[in-house]
Amino acid sequence: MSVSNDINISYSIYISKAIGWYLDTTNKISGHKKFTQDEIARKMGLTVSALSRKIIRPKDANQINDKNSLKDRNKRKLEINEAKKLCNILGLSLNDVVYFYDHKDYFESDIEFFDKMILLTKSLTISPVQTGKTDDFLSELYVEKSDATEDMPSNFITDINHPDFKPWLGNFFCYFSSTSSDEAGKTRKKRFERQSDDPELDELLKVTPNDYIFCGILSIGNKPKFNDNYCHVEFKFLADPQELHIKRYQGILTISRIRNVIFCELGNNNEGEISYLIIEKKEIGSMHPHVEYSMGMVLTVSSIDGHRRPCCERIIISRTPIDIYSENYKALKANLYMNDNMIRITEWGYNELIKEIERSSNPVLAEIAEKYPNLESLKSGAVSFDKCAFIPETYIDSLANLTPVARKKFEIMLRLHSIAPWYSKTKSTKISDLLGIKQKVEH
Repeated sequence: MSVSNDINISYSIYISKAIGWYLDTTNKISGHKKFTQDEIARKMGLTVSALSRKIIRPKDANQINDKNSLKDRNKRKLEINEAKKLCNILGLSLNDVVYFYDHKDYFESDIEFFDKMILLTKSLTISPVQTGKTDDFLSELYVEKSDATEDMPSNFITDINHPDFKPWLGNFFCYFSSTSSDEAGKTRKKRFERQSDDPELDELLKVTPNDYIFCGILSIGNKPKFNDNYCHVEFKFLADPQELHIKRYQGILTISRIRNVIFCELGNNNEGEISYLIIEKKEIGSMHPHVEYSMGMVLTVSSIDGHRRPCCERIIISRTPIDIYSENYKALKANLYMNDNMIRITEWGYNELIKEIERSSNPVLAEIAEKYPNLESLKSGAVSFDKCAFIPETYIDSLANLTPVARKKFEIMLRLHSIAPWYSKTKSTKISDLLGIKQKVEH
């Protein structure tokens, strides 16, 4: 037998013991929901005797440690997918049950606390959904469970066969900014070849912009190899056009019944990352049965920065790629900024805007420059003007005439009295208006 098979058998025995211990221990807790073997076997599609041979109860645990002892005790190997399904029936993930078993001595010493931990875990837990292999490693992502009952159905739609999924199926081109402070808002120093013999790489090269706006491809519901009814998604983008490095994520899409959003959890085992997408759920009309574009937020980790800090950014998705030389692309970039309903612009920034208009021969833009040639020309009751300073954190740290404690307090007070929004929201109707500007500006 190979080493890998030995490891698989050992792990199978361990999780079988964990489940057996969990069932025995919870059956001793007064008032705790008890699962009979008949009930579990029926839900798993097994006979009671077949299920019994796959679970190792505490009374047999010390005698079963390898393949031979498993056979001697008339037991059968518990497959990983069977263990996950069984734990899901119990209302927990396999990881939860194994965690409890790893600390069984502690939980057995305080059964009341163990019961509370089970209830807390079930209220917060997320049930595992096998999403396939990511970079040669089995990745597990999760879909939050609701407290649904027969009287109150779940407000989450997870079955891909539900009609609400239909408008979202297929591929989307996703635009988002670099999260590196050295790259965001700049142009790549080196041009990169936009052709490759590899079809997948060729497709990504052709849609990746030159200005550190990334374009990835989000494939929704295109993974028929899975034997469940979840809506599996795959996301990939060219993280480094020079090195031709593609980052890949896999996950699950969930639709809210009562909120105007969809949720997508994406994992990349190689990078050790999980990212979250929350995208606006647009109203779909009979004339356009598919979502053409939308806007959302991403919670992820920063790129390049050695610390890989948590960060968030906006994302715009479109059924078709946006021409990077078009007015549509300018509108897209403008709405990837984390701004709100108040536009803040410096005098230098406005002058750059006027210069860009002057370089253009478009009469619509010329009208803007003619009527509003400088910031002062925008002055009205609704527009306020005030001096504004841009103070780097490093400058505060360099103030040698202040003690370290004073520098920290100064930074806190400056931030407290600065002008910055508390949060950032998206608005897909804004994208609808701006992406429609192409006809008005270019024609």
